[in-house]
Amino acid sequence: MANITLSKSRFMSGLQCPKNLYLSVFNKELATPTSPALQMIFDAGNEIGEEARKRFPGGVLVDTPYYALEEALEKTDELIAQGVNVLYEPSFFFNGLQVRVDILHRKTPTSPWEIIEVKSSTSVKDENRIDLAVQYYVLKKSGLDVQTGSLMFINNQCVYPNLKNLFIIEDLTAELEPLFPMIEENLSKFKSLLTQRTAPEVDVGPQCNDPNPCAFMAHCWGRLNLPNPGVMNLYMVGNKKFQYLKDGIVELTDPRLPVLKGIQKKMVDVAKSGQPFIDPKGIKEALKSWQYPFYFFDFETIGFAIPRYNGTSPYQQIPFQFSCDILENETAEIKHFEYLHDSSSDPRESVVAHILKVIGPVGSVFAYYHQFESARLGELAAAFPHYATRLKEIQTRLVDPLPVIKDHVYFHEFAGSFSLKDVAPAILGNKYRYSGEVKDGTEAQLGFLRLTTEELKPEEKESLKKALLAYCGQDTRGLVKLVEWLFSVASEN
Repeated sequence: MANITLSKSRFMSGLQCPKNLYLSVFNKELATPTSPALQMIFDAGNEIGEEARKRFPGGVLVDTPYYALEEALEKTDELIAQGVNVLYEPSFFFNGLQVRVDILHRKTPTSPWEIIEVKSSTSVKDENRIDLAVQYYVLKKSGLDVQTGSLMFINNQCVYPNLKNLFIIEDLTAELEPLFPMIEENLSKFKSLLTQRTAPEVDVGPQCNDPNPCAFMAHCWGRLNLPNPGVMNLYMVGNKKFQYLKDGIVELTDPRLPVLKGIQKKMVDVAKSGQPFIDPKGIKEALKSWQYPFYFFDFETIGFAIPRYNGTSPYQQIPFQFSCDILENETAEIKHFEYLHDSSSDPRESVVAHILKVIGPVGSVFAYYHQFESARLGELAAAFPHYATRLKEIQTRLVDPLPVIKDHVYFHEFAGSFSLKDVAPAILGNKYRYSGEVKDGTEAQLGFLRLTTEELKPEEKESLKKALLAYCGQDTRGLVKLVEWLFSVASEN
């Protein structure tokens, strides 16, 4: 432990799970590599941090490598001694605990300091308070005259292009010192923990995902050799699954499971019978309101923490492409239409114009989990009033196969999920499994960012566009086949 410095992030990991802390120090190789989704969060955080510094201009960045603690401390001390009033990423150390402060500022060289911790969230969370309290503790104990600790977070009411109110700064000083005893108690525990020869035994539990997904979750869960699907996949089971696990109940066929209802009961019945649950009468009744021509529709969207287009707000979902398959009648050939915006300009109006060329005035518009598409159509209608009537009319015609599946169909391979990515391959076969260059919504967002912000060679750009179109198109193709399957089941009744 003599050579181990606890960073703020390690301290926070220890609060979430002591095993997480131990493995992050001694067994980093067991961590799951950073996913594209997590990297997007990191990148957004960096972008927000740079934007936040503009609210405290004229500062000096302590740009030492993360591992160069002594260098960072020396540079911080030098800048403070020189009378610098704003520092970005200064380092402080006390009792084995190191912190880097996002923004540290004072009005004059003799004024007390304020810590500004910058977050990409749109509200103050409990872990934010602890995070800030750890910094306040280290700076106070280091002898710095720091009197204020504040959290700077995103104001989701901000509207581009006016970014003056992008951030909200909330003074949390009164809540920080009362947390010092908890910090000291846990710091002592963590120091003792890191003298052990082996990682502590900690059962998997809610802490695996709360407040953040643990990087070692695959390692810990993989060692359990749980059946998949099993009790841990029960639909909407919440934290009850951890009590089942503690009791050794992991198989859906385990007679010790309590009496279940609804979808959970279906899961158990299907596991015991080995046959899917299919309710042809219920399906047939549900299909009666669907009217030709059928439009099978799907958006891909992206939400920027710092808005980029007129009239948009932080994290507002911006449609940048869509796919639409059209079936005029039950014997017609499918017609496929698609649009992908491939420049850095606002994609929304181009997306709207192409949608209105494709979707006619009558017929059912299919969208899996239609609430998402409906919300986007409503936002587009508000942004472009001259298209509002037609967009709102499309909203009224949205139909959703998801409730039909949830009420009348269950396959063991769903594994407790009703995502199209799980439902389609389970019912229709593995050829409807997502395995292309772009496999999920996050990868589609990353692809759109590359397409619109990077200098790509023509062949690279063309390849990326094809991959994005193929991904979005797979959603609607799967939806077509799923609806066809529902009609075939209903026709047999």
